[in-house]
Amino acid sequence: MVPGFPGIFSQVPAPAIIIWGRHDVFYDLKEAYCFLKDLPDATVHVLEGGHMALETNFDEVCGLIDSFMSATTR
Repeated sequence: MVPGFPGIFSQVPAPAIIIWGRHDVFYDLKEAYCFLKDLPDATVHVLEGGHMALETNFDEVCGLIDSFMSATTR
């Protein structure tokens, strides 16, 4: 972990989407919601996947990102 990294999001607020695999073996699901401390307007999406959610849930992830980008670029 980079020192001071977690707090950087509160210093540079930006639209954010958090996509998390419910069955991630490296990071606990609770960690996904920790980002909301510094990014209170972010959206959290928990998928039925693991650490490589982009590989296991490709269409779902792409749909979420597409919707997010469409909403934030208006």
